[in-house]
Amino acid sequence: MNAKKMKKVSLLIILALTVGLFAGCGGGGNSAGPLKDDGSVVLRIPFNAEPSSLDPGYGNSSDSICPRGMMYEGLVRIYDNKIEPAMAESWKVSKDGLTYTFKLRDSKWSDGEPVTAYDFEYGIKRLLDPSDEAPNGNYAWMGYYFKNGQEFNEGKVSADEVGVKALDDKTLQITAVKNMPYFLDLMKMPCFYPVRKDVAEEYGKDYAAAPDKVVCNGPFVLKEWEHESKLVFEKNPNYWNADNINVDGVEAYIISEQETVMNMFDNGELDITNTIEKEYIDKYKEKEEAVYIEGATVWYNIINVKTDRGEISKLLRNKNFRQAVSYALDRNAIVDAARGDGSFAISRMCPDMLSVSDTTLGEKYPLDPYPAKGDTDKAKTLFEKALKETGISADKLPKLTLLTFDDSTAKTTAEIIQNVMSTTFGLEVTIDTQTYSARVEKENKGDYDFCITNWAPDYNDPMTFLECYESNNSYNTYFGGYSNDKYDQLIKFCNTTNDMKARADKLFEAEKMLADEMVGVPLFQTSGYWGKKTYVSGISKCGFGANDPDLARVHYDGDK
Repeated sequence: MNAKKMKKVSLLIILALTVGLFAGCGGGGNSAGPLKDDGSVVLRIPFNAEPSSLDPGYGNSSDSICPRGMMYEGLVRIYDNKIEPAMAESWKVSKDGLTYTFKLRDSKWSDGEPVTAYDFEYGIKRLLDPSDEAPNGNYAWMGYYFKNGQEFNEGKVSADEVGVKALDDKTLQITAVKNMPYFLDLMKMPCFYPVRKDVAEEYGKDYAAAPDKVVCNGPFVLKEWEHESKLVFEKNPNYWNADNINVDGVEAYIISEQETVMNMFDNGELDITNTIEKEYIDKYKEKEEAVYIEGATVWYNIINVKTDRGEISKLLRNKNFRQAVSYALDRNAIVDAARGDGSFAISRMCPDMLSVSDTTLGEKYPLDPYPAKGDTDKAKTLFEKALKETGISADKLPKLTLLTFDDSTAKTTAEIIQNVMSTTFGLEVTIDTQTYSARVEKENKGDYDFCITNWAPDYNDPMTFLECYESNNSYNTYFGGYSNDKYDQLIKFCNTTNDMKARADKLFEAEKMLADEMVGVPLFQTSGYWGKKTYVSGISKCGFGANDPDLARVHYDGDK
């Protein structure tokens, strides 16, 4: 019997004695932790919402990132905010910074077939493929970073001309369209995970829609998917780093209500939480179950300037009105009521902590365009200007719909904005609360006036926020549908220049333009605490678009 099996048997004996002691006191059940009666260890975690897809070429919601990071692994991964080799054990970069040559380690898919460079080439070209057979997900634009990626996606060149090529089974060469300081950071994105051609083509658009329609190369394998309820994963014995994972599986429960999550955590039915609400932080600190993380996700009130929404669009498309909304909001009050967990108000478009040039955005380009406490007088003045410019009468104001989703932070934020719009401007606001996936669908279609949304950076650079407002970006409607030729030219310059200082200056100029236009009204930046039982270790959380939480090295340490 090896040491790991001996440890599990010992823990099982201890658990049996412990359950026996508490049985007479009404205890027992799942409260003892992740150790099962058969000696296996299954981690229990919450998902806020149903994953939109587990296909690397399609899923685009934050709740799709974690499960895909469990099922697949890319060339690199971010662990504790550091880039580490993953499927690629090493790489070389050409002198001009455009060509990356990755050497892959020996690894296998969950069915025992080897993972090759051709799987990465196929996965990326499938992401970009404009044909009806391809997934055509919202992240195709990420492939535009590669030579001829955009041209292929637009049907102008063939797949063979894309700058992603397997030189042999273990060598992948990628040629970028420009010198990007964040290129390796991009490579951990789920849309660049490998995909097995034979399996993907067998199932087509149903690929990864069920456990029997996917093969995995990551730490875990999908075994069950009860939609809107839970996902069950088992440890992948063929994962190259399987020895550093000593749990046998993961059960992920889809729970939208934070109160339910915390009750299950207290009852021993969950081993981690995604957040801890403010009133409970001290409680979990005392129990050594609170872990602090500085996040980089920004919450916004997006204003739809693209879709024709009738009379209300006259206001939505008026810059004075949009600025009036921004001045009317007490961001401190919003973040205290909606979060209160260490998150803080923000009025710029991008987090200060993002890297730019040789420092951070906040250090090099400080910006605070709107007061955190708001300015009601300024807001009313701008609103009066907007009414005059649009010809709308103050006694015949159009009604406004605010789209949000079934999350406590989102619902509280929406209710506060509803009240502010009523008391400050006399606007009647109807809140449209949807499930997360339904909200994403409506937002992508432009079916909203206001929308409460958030954006976690895909990589550590301001461009991950700013490019979403470019007029031809696939997320443009999601972010209000803003279109401005000058703004597009700024983004184009930043995406093509090799002068990093000039690039940083232009990124800041673009951010200031957005702060003036206020199509996306920044509200707050998330930071705070998440819950973790003391018997669990090796879990990493990251603020920069990584698989979050990362379970690639999770350990069950027994009773503590």
